[in-house]
Amino acid sequence: MTDPWLIWYESLAAFRYATLHRYHLRTVVEPDFALEPITLEQAYWHLHIDTYGSPLGSDHDDWLENIGIPGARSWCEAYLEHSIAQQTLELTTDHFPDTDYIDLPFGPVLSIESVTYLDDGGNDAIFADTDYSLDNYSQPHRLYLGYEMEWPTVVRQVRNSVRIRYIAGYSLPGDSPPGEFPLPHRVRVGMLMLLGHMFDNREDTTVLKLEQIPIGVKSFLDWDRARPHFV
Repeated sequence: MTDPWLIWYESLAAFRYATLHRYHLRTVVEPDFALEPITLEQAYWHLHIDTYGSPLGSDHDDWLENIGIPGARSWCEAYLEHSIAQQTLELTTDHFPDTDYIDLPFGPVLSIESVTYLDDGGNDAIFADTDYSLDNYSQPHRLYLGYEMEWPTVVRQVRNSVRIRYIAGYSLPGDSPPGEFPLPHRVRVGMLMLLGHMFDNREDTTVLKLEQIPIGVKSFLDWDRARPHFV
């Protein structure tokens, strides 16, 4: 029999994957559990879970670490169209744009790792990081051409010939030095509410639908939800 917990997680993750796919995005490096914005201790407190031992643990730790916490975060990321936990994303396009910028969805964007493209010979070429800059004030965040710079003109015209890899996600309370983009408290509350809904309804083996998410979760997240205008 299929584990209903796994069905929950796969349904939540599928929503996030579909949203990323709309922007020609993929996750190159998934978030480590240590970077999850909800800690086990916060989950214990919110879910009223009995703990034991030193360090503290519970009978639900495996579910929380592998399904519950990452599943709730994945769904909230897809609904917000933001990266909550820090992760590496890769955006692909078929060519460089006619404008002097490229939108970087699923921010906040912390840094741009690389911009590569296929040259006429089909070889990977690197667009130097001195020729562009990150604008993390605009919404969505953008990669801008440098002053008096131009996009490469010798690019092979094939699918996904231009690839931009960047690190996105909110900072954590314990980050040193403090990060530029602290996670809004209302987003954390929304994730905890969704985690509680999952925890209380683990035997629901139907495919998760948007209307099954408690309205309170979406109410908290709507304040920070991206308003897509570049699909």
